Amino acid sequence: MVRWAVVCTAVLSALVFAVERSPAQAEQLAIRSLGLRDGLAHPRVNTFYRDRLGYIWIGT
Repeated sequence: MVRWAVVCTAVLSALVFAVERSPAQAEQLAIRSLGLRDGLAHPRVNTFYRDRLGYIWIGT
């Protein structure tokens, strides 16, 4: 029983350290707000679409 607890603790510790050091968390994302002044037809956004060229289309 003690061996099982040690194994579980070791596995959980390894998972926590693996998730904590993931490179996805280190990535900085640039977020910019868009509104009517930026050319949106309506302040309510219904959908987003990213095409194969990387353009993002916003459906209002």
